[in-house]
This record gives sequence, C-alpha cells and structure tokens, in this order.
Amino acid sequence: MKTIFSLAVLATLALTSCKKDYTCACTTTVHQPEISFGGDVYQEESTTTTPSSTTIKDKKDEAKTKCESMNGTTTTETSWSQSGFGDPTTTTVKCQIQ
Repeated sequence: MKTIFSLAVLATLALTSCKKDYTCACTTTVHQPEISFGGDVYQEESTTTTPSSTTIKDKKDEAKTKCESMNGTTTTETSWSQSGFGDPTTTTVKCQIQ
C-alpha cells in the first residue's frame, strides 16, 4: 500500500508543471545617425533607450529561451541613407530573465 501511495505521489509530482511567472526585462536602443548634405546638418545624431518588460509563464529554461529570442539588431534604410546622405537607423533589443 505504501509503495502504491509513493508511486502515486511521484507520478503526480512528475506530471505537475513547474511553470512560474518570470519577468523578461528588455532594453530597446534606437540609434539615428546624423544626416547631412553639403555641410548642412538636417538631423542631429541621436540615441534613444527605452526599457520594457513582459511576463512569461513557463519553466525557467523555456522562459529564458523565449526571452532571449527577442534579442537582436535591425537596420532600417531611410530615404536619406539610400541616397548616401547618412547611415541607416539601427535598433538593438537586449532582453534577459530577471
């Protein structure tokens, strides 16, 4: 009887999800380069950083993987950069579980 009870408890624990709420904290940085033509500056160089967070309910390893999958860098061509008067805008996202 004890063996059956012990097995039932172990089976219940094995089937019980270990999902918890984890906070995925991100920082988004947008870098806009200077735009100039003929010595005139039309847009000053600027960098904007914005924090954000989201809650992920999952197992710790899975939550970490989902959170870190949001990391990355993208570049966006503008009409100015396509014409050779500046570099593209760069957006970088860095996320980590807290």
